[in-house]
Amino acid sequence: MDFKWKDAMISFLQKDQRFTACKIILYGMSEGTIIASLVAERKVVHIDALLLHGYAHENMYDIILWQNKGHGVMTMANSVFDKDGDKAISKEEYEAEEETVIRHKTYIFQNMPFDSLDIVKNGVIDIHDIEKMRMPFHGELIKRITNNDWLWIRSNYFNITPQWFKSHFKLEPNKTRLLRLNIPIHIFHGKEDANVPVEGVYDLQERFEVCNKTNLNIHVLEKHNHDLNFQDWLIHKKWSEGFRQLFSVAKELSL
Repeated sequence: MDFKWKDAMISFLQKDQRFTACKIILYGMSEGTIIASLVAERKVVHIDALLLHGYAHENMYDIILWQNKGHGVMTMANSVFDKDGDKAISKEEYEAEEETVIRHKTYIFQNMPFDSLDIVKNGVIDIHDIEKMRMPFHGELIKRITNNDWLWIRSNYFNITPQWFKSHFKLEPNKTRLLRLNIPIHIFHGKEDANVPVEGVYDLQERFEVCNKTNLNIHVLEKHNHDLNFQDWLIHKKWSEGFRQLFSVAKELSL
């Protein structure tokens, strides 16, 4: 993966007389949390701090496997259906006559009957059911990546090249890389993030504590998604709590 253009862009800004006294704070979201961390670790250009939003803790292969097993789907579904907090959806919860439940039953499950979704027949819809439905697709995706079948990937997944996957699969995960950085690191993560698990944030915090490092700050937001509820701004022209915290930290770091 070539980072020369990223380094050159930052170097260009640092040489601009308008910004010579400014701090350089990298803001990375999702995959960008990997890219920003890599740029900071290279030390080709000086970086003062990292703001990481929707934090990617594991290697991209493991993240995609987590997604394709259905953990993201269950994170999203449980936020709507799971009223008792057991990380599973009972028949009563699934068939509740609530507007939000009815809407998401169509959006997430295409109104499929409860019994057809309870594949393992344990009386609930949980990760075991979703994994059985989704894992064949994961196997096919990996095969298509191996065979450089961009057309299939573009038609059935996202418009991402096989080379993108392969280059990311080779990268060291953030969970070990970030421990080598000594600049301030702030992570902003929604508890209902369906793209990358919030558990990775807690694991990173434990790793920093074990290593007696104090440059990590985590901001975990209740009822926030991968985008930190950016839709609040689009719909109501009001910033979510997650973004307000992010902006506040950015302001403090820039002083």
